Amino acid sequence: MGIIIAWHSTQGPHTEDNRDCCGIGIQDEAALCVLFDGSSSGLDSGSFARAATRRLVDWFVGEQGVTADKIIERLRDIRRELAASFRKDSASVMIALFDRRGAAHLIHAGDCLAGLRYGATAISWRVAPHTLANAVRDIAIEEIAVSPLRNRITRSFRTSGFMAPDVTGFAFEPDSDLILATDGFWALLSAERQIEFLGRGAARDTEHLDDCSALVLRIDEEMPDQVQGNDTCNLYFVNASG
Repeated sequence: MGIIIAWHSTQGPHTEDNRDCCGIGIQDEAALCVLFDGSSSGLDSGSFARAATRRLVDWFVGEQGVTADKIIERLRDIRRELAASFRKDSASVMIALFDRRGAAHLIHAGDCLAGLRYGATAISWRVAPHTLANAVRDIAIEEIAVSPLRNRITRSFRTSGFMAPDVTGFAFEPDSDLILATDGFWALLSAERQIEFLGRGAARDTEHLDDCSALVLRIDEEMPDQVQGNDTCNLYFVNASG
């Protein structure tokens, strides 16, 4: 039973580096997929996001019996380890921990999203972002996307202090893809252009976009583990399954 992973990322015009990055760790029975979106306001938030990604993946592939609680504790440690080097940097984070049978947890803080897609249909988002737009009441993702308050993040992974992420349990449904996405994808692309982006692996009209990224995950009973990505600088992959 294989885990099929595809990473699609396009840099936007607002920073000198693409601050969206992903990390993938695969064990015999489980996998960890990490998506970090470094803040555009921090001086070096892209490097901060990439450093945190590598530390989390390296820890995962050497750890047995990983749970959502253990991941949160490891995030606490990583924040302390990186605080001296990245004093004012932050990132949104979305983490998917799942086994090869499809049981999964989502761990997130910030404005990255996760959802399921069936074939070429629109994505059904399973969590809500932590933004000022939906801080008081729950509103549809489509409303958050067009709100001027959505860029005010109410929770994130930052060196100035630890903010506990949310944890959501769920299961892969048959014939579905799990999508982890940054706000450049879910907020700035229409549903039609999201499908196009996942097919092309790049966005059109990038001068009007933020960094735009999506990580696509599928469990396939007949295929071996596979990882593909169009931005290898921001893709960190470790397979410890042998």
